[in-house]
Amino acid sequence: MHGFFREHFRMSFDSFQALCRIVSPFMAKRNTRFRAAVPIEKRVAIGLWRLGTGESYRSTSITFGVGKCTALNIVHDFIRALFHVREDYISFPTNGRELGNVMNKFELKYGLPQVAGVIDGSHVKIKAPQEDHEAYYNRKQCYSIVLQGVTDSECKFLDASAGYPGSVHDARIFRRSDLFRQISTGDIMGGTRVINNVNVRPYLIGDTAYPLRPYLMTAYHSGRLTPPQQRFNKVLTKLRVVVERAYGKLKMRWRCILKELEDDTQRVADITLACCILHNFCIIMGGDFDDSDEDESSDDDDDDGREDDDEGQEIRRALTEYLSQ
Repeated sequence: MHGFFREHFRMSFDSFQALCRIVSPFMAKRNTRFRAAVPIEKRVAIGLWRLGTGESYRSTSITFGVGKCTALNIVHDFIRALFHVREDYISFPTNGRELGNVMNKFELKYGLPQVAGVIDGSHVKIKAPQEDHEAYYNRKQCYSIVLQGVTDSECKFLDASAGYPGSVHDARIFRRSDLFRQISTGDIMGGTRVINNVNVRPYLIGDTAYPLRPYLMTAYHSGRLTPPQQRFNKVLTKLRVVVERAYGKLKMRWRCILKELEDDTQRVADITLACCILHNFCIIMGGDFDDSDEDESSDDDDDDGREDDDEGQEIRRALTEYLSQ
């Protein structure tokens, strides 16, 4: 039983039962005089099957003995139910204790203080949209939306947003995001720690697609680097693997986002975020998934005209010195 559920529904039977209890208030149906309602367990199973296998609505309906429209509506209900509990599973730390816990785990694993998360983007394939389809055509020569994610040291998403056109650069997506607004207004990642006589606030780790800022650390550009700078870059490389592993686990577990889905663009964005919620739910429930740790990212290595600011450079120098002590 447990092996069957893990293979086909991407989680243990215990996790499945817990998920049914969580979403039941938002998607359970009552029997009517004319028709018996589909039980909550079957409704959740249909939702998980669709997201876990990526099979079409028609194929899913045949598997579970329901009509195609019924299967489609159940999957949509399941996604809406997950959105009702989204903040219980994906929420950037807003108080010092929660943020401190995230930063302490990063420092214990990688030796770098004040890391609040690792950010990157990942493409999710879509059908060519009827409107503005050029904007969704990415440099991998396919149509996609971008998922922007920030993960902690355990590959759990602290923040996730999806739906940006595939041609948009990671740095530009970040500047447009609600996450950036929260950082800018001080709603998250507040406080400082003195490191080598420099006040260092909590910061994210990103690749060189992002600009160097006090709240976002990137590697030194390749060239004639000093040994401490090389050491700093190596640590950042290890940290960036965390978010890439998270994307790999997400897409291997919820295979629908490996495929070009038949849904419209906005629906694909909702499905993608629903998969992120389920990803975190499974980690919290203790159900890791080791099918693959392959890296998946948006591969935006160019700098989009980035300019590193002075305060960011000062903080990076302090962190570089800290790692060399």
